[in-house]
Amino acid sequence: MKKLISVLLCLCIISGICSAFVYAENDEFYSLTFDANGGVFSDNKSEKVFYLHAGDDISDIQPPTRKAYTFIGWDKTLPEKMPSENLVIKALWEEISGADPEDGKIPLEKVELNIYINRVYSDVPLNKCLIEASLPKNAVYEYNETLQKNVNGVWTDDFIKNNDDNIGTGKYRWELRFYVNYKYSDSYKIDPNLTRAFIDEVDCGLLIQTNHLYDDSRVYITHSEPFVITEKDKRPENSIIKEIRLDNFNEPTSGKKVSFEEWTIPDNAGYSIVVLELYEFTSTGTYHDYFLSLPETYKDEALYIFNFVCLLNNDYYDFSNSLKFYINGKKYNIKVGSENILGIEIKCAVSSVTFNSSQKTGIPGFFERLAILIKYFFRHFFSF
Repeated sequence: MKKLISVLLCLCIISGICSAFVYAENDEFYSLTFDANGGVFSDNKSEKVFYLHAGDDISDIQPPTRKAYTFIGWDKTLPEKMPSENLVIKALWEEISGADPEDGKIPLEKVELNIYINRVYSDVPLNKCLIEASLPKNAVYEYNETLQKNVNGVWTDDFIKNNDDNIGTGKYRWELRFYVNYKYSDSYKIDPNLTRAFIDEVDCGLLIQTNHLYDDSRVYITHSEPFVITEKDKRPENSIIKEIRLDNFNEPTSGKKVSFEEWTIPDNAGYSIVVLELYEFTSTGTYHDYFLSLPETYKDEALYIFNFVCLLNNDYYDFSNSLKFYINGKKYNIKVGSENILGIEIKCAVSSVTFNSSQKTGIPGFFERLAILIKYFFRHFFSF
């Protein structure tokens, strides 16, 4: 009897091993192909092919690029799980009007600018008299400004001894110098011409110079209409910022490129926003420096901690103690205080926000985030 039982057990074990081999042989891989469709990926290849089992999770990848075209998505909706078949997904493109098909650059020749300036007050130091509004983020030009005073019929920049001295009463004007913004000029076939410039919607005329301090590129100089400051022109009470809204923030999604270029902050908002630090939330708290070592794409199912720092643009503003902070319409905690940035104590508002890079939403996303937190907690706990 014992021999019979032993034989049966051996048969069962052999059967199980055989079935395991059969399962392994039948556990097929299916190909997932991303076709750049005329473009190339970061490795200069026109295709990326992945081999997955049916039911495996699928993550999006960094999109390809193509000269004279803008990537607008894929021709199929990327499923969350790999189907039981080979899958080909092609890139979709939109042609950039006027772009050269060889180098992708745009033959831009004429540019018009309109910039708005804020009031100047007699009791404000010169170093606080800065133009508050800025050019669009993708402007072909950048600028700097100088406040000039009319002294005995001559416009001069050197009318006070120290930048911390109040400017006092008198007749003033703004001088603006526009330079090519080299970050964006690489997109154009030629150095674009600034044909008209407006200050507070008033056409101010242009003087073209060729003596740029660093190279031979054109410099455009224009002046605002003169204005008079009297003893009655005193700075008003500070404007209190009660809420901050960060719209169009690219929340982390696995496989997407890390980018902060899409933030929308209203002109004259009184504040600007930077990410002082970005952490990938791991058992060791991996640190990514914002300027040097950001990951190119967000990792799959990872947690990221962003330290948003909101800086006051000038002394005309102050943060409310009950300040509210919104990202894409959702409210987050924010703390008003001061930070030591590059050795300077600056009043600011700081918010540490945790995002999950998973593409799942709703109840599945909640439980996935919970599982990730538990996993990292135990990793951290047992690492001691």
